[in-house]
Amino acid sequence: MNRNRNQNNRNKNNKQVPKLTLWQLIWRSVVRSFRYIKNNPWRSLAVFMVIAYLVIQFHYCEGDWLLYANRNIRMARFTIKAYYWLLTLRFTVQWFPNINPYIHPLYGLIWATDLFLRQFENFLPDILGLDMSSMCAFACLEWMMQTLDAMYVIMNVPADFIA
Repeated sequence: MNRNRNQNNRNKNNKQVPKLTLWQLIWRSVVRSFRYIKNNPWRSLAVFMVIAYLVIQFHYCEGDWLLYANRNIRMARFTIKAYYWLLTLRFTVQWFPNINPYIHPLYGLIWATDLFLRQFENFLPDILGLDMSSMCAFACLEWMMQTLDAMYVIMNVPADFIA
């Protein structure tokens, strides 16, 4: 009888886990980040306001979708660059041991950047005792800024130049 139990336990432990694609991992991280919004009415109101703004802006851009796309690319790049500097400020403040980061203005900075940094926790192992998740976060933000720059340049190429 014990032999059957051990055999069943071995079968349960040897289940093969399906491999996830990159898009499935990205989707799971997006869904996981939206769980933080769930029980806070202020955050859900902010998400609603952003969605409403995008719907209204898209409604009023009747044929100028290229101008609309360029404006949104510039706005997204500005937002990412501002977040990049907030992240830089957070790590600069945490570098100095005499500054208490858990008082009101600095704690808001930590709260605003933690949501993004949590996505990179345990992504890379500690190397010589250094946590490399912040390096991954900076690399990701840099990649997003460079990609948006390239998209903006491509969309601003005049039609005579293409033809």
